[in-house]
Amino acid sequence: MKRSTFLFVALFVTNSALYAGECGCQPAPAAPAVAAAACEPQCVEKTVLCPEWVTEKRTVQCTEYRNEERQRTITVCKPVRETIQKTREVCYYERETRTKDCSYTICKPVWEDRQRTYTVCIPYKETRTATRTVCKPVWRDVADTYTVMVPHQETRQGTRCVLKCVPVTKTRTVCVDEGHWEESKPACCNPCDCCNPCAPACKVWVPNKVEKQEEYTCNEWQRTEEPCEYTVTVCKPEARTRTVKVCEMKPEEQTYEYDVCLTRKEDRTCNYKVCKMVPETVSKTVEYTVCVPKTRTETYDCTICKMVPEEQTQTYNVCVPVTVDREVDVRVCKMVEKTVKVPVCCAPACCNSCCCE
Repeated sequence: MKRSTFLFVALFVTNSALYAGECGCQPAPAAPAVAAAACEPQCVEKTVLCPEWVTEKRTVQCTEYRNEERQRTITVCKPVRETIQKTREVCYYERETRTKDCSYTICKPVWEDRQRTYTVCIPYKETRTATRTVCKPVWRDVADTYTVMVPHQETRQGTRCVLKCVPVTKTRTVCVDEGHWEESKPACCNPCDCCNPCAPACKVWVPNKVEKQEEYTCNEWQRTEEPCEYTVTVCKPEARTRTVKVCEMKPEEQTYEYDVCLTRKEDRTCNYKVCKMVPETVSKTVEYTVCVPKTRTETYDCTICKMVPEEQTQTYNVCVPVTVDREVDVRVCKMVEKTVKVPVCCAPACCNSCCCE
């Protein structure tokens, strides 16, 4: 808001200087009250042209497409079937039975009786006596010493880390506007009326930015160490005694009997048959069938397809462009005469008696 006010004041001062240069008025000392009363502003009506936007109806030509039905003659080929007779030679086979004599060799089995000797192992049992050493367990009581870890609690001294929120004073740079208000008159609307003392004065803020150092307080976390006590569980060794049973193995000799499986050899005789294949030639008459090729002439029907041309009438749609007049709304800028009132000086001597402030 302050920046826009400053730009308005600067523009006002610049326009005042330009108007003062055009009309030739120079700053003059303050006039008496009588002269100021004699030079009062007067208004004159003038006609000016102001732009106005008006909506008008205008006719424009545009192109539209319409569907139009048309006909055309096309030639279509239609298939026509026709049956004709043709002659061809066909090869076929006839079966014929024939006879022939053939000789072949066969093997006939002949069995013979034979004898052979073989050895057999016959199993039998035999009881024997032996001595073996056996360990027997003997129990006795023995005193045993063992160590046990007994827990004890101890209090120890230590330190711990603690976070505290502490206020801290710091310095920062701030920008302060130490400006002031000044009185200024607005720019003249008419170059000849730049020295009107009746124009009201306006106040303008003149900025003055100053950088200053100021102190502020903020909270910061600080880490400190404090002494503390804590309890620790410590295990201490303690010797104890108990009675344990111990097993000792003592050797002792013992007699026992056991069975042994033995075998003895024995010769035996057996009869068996052997088969021998003896070749023999045999002859016989065999019938067989043979396929004999033969040819014959036959007539068959054949269907052929001929394409016959035929004319047909076809209907189709065509998009035809047509020019059409349409009314559309068009915005037009026109200059309209308006009567406005413009202030002017009452006398030529007013520019010398008044001052442009």
